[in-house]
Amino acid sequence: MYLAADARGGLAGRLLDFAEAHARTAGAERLVLWTDTRFARAHGFYEKRGYVRQGAIRILDDRSKSLEFRYAKPAAGLVVEALDAAAAASAERRMAEILVACVDAGASVSFLPPLPMETARAHWRKVAADVAAGSRLLLAAWADGALVGTVQVDCGTPPNQPHRAEIAKLLVDPAARRRGIGRTLMQRAEQAAGRVGRSLLTLGTRAGDAAEPLYRALGWTEAGRIPGWALNPDRASYADTIFFWKRV
Repeated sequence: MYLAADARGGLAGRLLDFAEAHARTAGAERLVLWTDTRFARAHGFYEKRGYVRQGAIRILDDRSKSLEFRYAKPAAGLVVEALDAAAAASAERRMAEILVACVDAGASVSFLPPLPMETARAHWRKVAADVAAGSRLLLAAWADGALVGTVQVDCGTPPNQPHRAEIAKLLVDPAARRRGIGRTLMQRAEQAAGRVGRSLLTLGTRAGDAAEPLYRALGWTEAGRIPGWALNPDRASYADTIFFWKRV
């Protein structure tokens, strides 16, 4: 995709919308593109549209000796995938937007509103580093090509707990809720944890939060609650936290 300098702005988004819609109509299941490693502005554009980096850098035998990143995303339907370190790093912009939106909507995920975008991005940079170190799994959910949700499996447990992991930061863009995305993310997280040998999972959630009935419906067992565990978004009151566990 190329645009004249004086035509940049909204036109790129409309062109990409048209191309993606055409691909879906033709039955495409995955959208793939290559972009020069030097085109940082283009990387940001594609990342905000839900594309993530995948695979090795491509070397072209052209006049400028170009190096290109491969970006991809599911084209249609509800798809959940585990991200490697490169994909996790490239998802930082979009994941930060989702985190900020969820915190603004009142989600109890360790942050208070208003959440600065740079603070949100710093969180995802740390997550990407943990993914690279092998201590965390990061799953992302796409709905018809839009990156709309995520959940983490924290495997950074002590040496005497190699069988355990913690589910963390279940996030669904408020604009995409009530479509089964949170349920699907949780189910895939449990499966991913099992594949890496984690058989006992734990998590904590604010009592009365929207996620509480979801965890119960998915077979999680309440272990107990601690009164006044965390500040509410109003910064004037405290909320109880319920802890759950599940064997997989």
